[in-house]
Amino acid sequence: MLTTDVLPLAQLDRVIAGYKLRIQQQRIHARELSANPMQQKHAQAELVAMQAGLAKLKLFRKRLT
Repeated sequence: MLTTDVLPLAQLDRVIAGYKLRIQQQRIHARELSANPMQQKHAQAELVAMQAGLAKLKLFRKRLT
């Protein structure tokens, strides 16, 4: 791997770490909405979309190495 490749990989790793944190926060948020089933369902749908996005980022990261 070239040294110029290291910087984008490190940046991508930071993006992935931040995305993981946002997913954890979304899980907490979805659980807190148990009193309102409609909002909880929406929050869970957002969580599923975020997890799919994380999977794509991880796949992209894997292809770069």
